[in-house]
Amino acid sequence: MARDRGNRDLLIGLVFVIVGGVLLIDQTGVFDVSLSDALFGLVLATVGLYLFATRYRAGRLDRLFVPSLLVLFGALSVVDAVVDWDATAYFVPLLVVLLGAAFLTREWRRERTRDDRPK
Repeated sequence: MARDRGNRDLLIGLVFVIVGGVLLIDQTGVFDVSLSDALFGLVLATVGLYLFATRYRAGRLDRLFVPSLLVLFGALSVVDAVVDWDATAYFVPLLVVLLGAAFLTREWRRERTRDDRPK
């Protein structure tokens, strides 16, 4: 029960930090940010960060690819909404890099996860 509450608090905290950050950027006037334009990316990034944090806390280092993908695509969507730059064009090359990193670290992550499990 306490673990579920900690995960819920983590998700709520991430939502507040990310939305607050976008609102602060909007207030500076440096970027013209509409929260509705960036909302899709914020939701994806928040869900990805939540999954990343819960799996990392559980020691499941072999299950971080999908959360990393969600964070990457969400962050690129937010950047695309904030800056006049086609950030989503970088998604496929970054996806290839992320896939390569996942394959290069696969054995290390499996061993690390296997070693951290209770016997």
